Amino acid sequence: MARRCLLILLCLLLAPCAKGAEEVDPAKRVQIERLLNLSGVAAVRRQLTSSLLDAGLQALRSNQPDLPDRAREVMKAELEASLEEFFAPGGPMSRQQILSYDAAFTLQELRDLNAFYESALGRKVITVMPRLVGEATGAVQQWLQTAGPGIERRLFEALAREGLLKPKSQ
Repeated sequence: MARRCLLILLCLLLAPCAKGAEEVDPAKRVQIERLLNLSGVAAVRRQLTSSLLDAGLQALRSNQPDLPDRAREVMKAELEASLEEFFAPGGPMSRQQILSYDAAFTLQELRDLNAFYESALGRKVITVMPRLVGEATGAVQQWLQTAGPGIERRLFEALAREGLLKPKSQ
């Protein structure tokens, strides 16, 4: 499930846009790139590498239980290289983020965000937020493990009540 969510997230982030990143106002581009640096894109890359590595190793080990430890080292190096290219200035993620931030924020809002992330509170948010998001994600995953079957049953019952679900053939 985590791999599917990650894939969907990456597809959304890379969705084509009508405007090219090179068409962004140069002053805005500078502020966006500054914001991306201040707000911890490198930490996201490390977290993504770790998640992808864990998922990939789990899938490989389920198919090949005798997978040597060297496989982890090789996979980590290749994932890091791929993600470095993906997140590099001018790379696909950088171009997409510039377009997204350009559409979402004015030049003044970008300046204000940069000022915030340079403040003591902004630096604390950068430090604390990944842990808080991780804790929330863990709590949701734990809740879904226990509540998932009940939620699934409720969804199927609601669809059946609306006549949107064909009854199972017996």
